[in-house]
Amino acid sequence: GNGAISSFQCQVGLTVVSDERDKCNVMAFTDGIEFIKQLNPVKFKFDPRELYPETNFVPNGSKCDNTPRVGLIAQEVAQIQTNGNCEYLNIVNPEITKQIVNGNITGNISQYTINMDHFHPLYINAFKQLYQIISDQGNTISLLESRITQLETP
Repeated sequence: GNGAISSFQCQVGLTVVSDERDKCNVMAFTDGIEFIKQLNPVKFKFDPRELYPETNFVPNGSKCDNTPRVGLIAQEVAQIQTNGNCEYLNIVNPEITKQIVNGNITGNISQYTINMDHFHPLYINAFKQLYQIISDQGNTISLLESRITQLETP
């Protein structure tokens, strides 16, 4: 699509093929909380470079939209993937190239994109990892409470 599309609305959820019969080399995936802890959500407003052909596609803030948004910086996520040897997650799409002149795509502007749905397995594992930590802490608290009760009993 182009930069003018700002939302995707439909009356049903997206359906993604995930049939076991269509997969091979299936193995456990354990990444989660350590990857998620490195992410840095930001609050921002869009100021698309494609709106600035007169400045060779260098934005100056004069065409910044007024809608506050929250998201991630693709280049930062790409670095987290690289540092963690997790490029296989395919969260960040490397530079997509387009050039826009008078509203028409004609050549080269690089733009990183993020596959937000690729975070889902990380979120699931992070939740499971946190649940295990909380469960272990609950067991420790129960054990300590039992010991306190024993110490307080004459």
